[in-house]
Amino acid sequence: MDEKFDHFLDITSEVCPMTFVKTRLLIEKMGTGETAEIRLTGG
Repeated sequence: MDEKFDHFLDITSEVCPMTFVKTRLLIEKMGTGETAEIRLTGG
C-alpha cells in the first residue's frame, strides 16, 4: 500500500534539540486531518 502524506520532514542529519524544534514547527503548521511522514535515525 502506497500511503500519501501531506507533509514530509527528513531530520536524519539533525541532532537534538533541532529534531524537536523542526518537528514541532511542522506540527504547528499542519491542519486538522493532515498527515506527515517524518524520517529520522534511531539513537
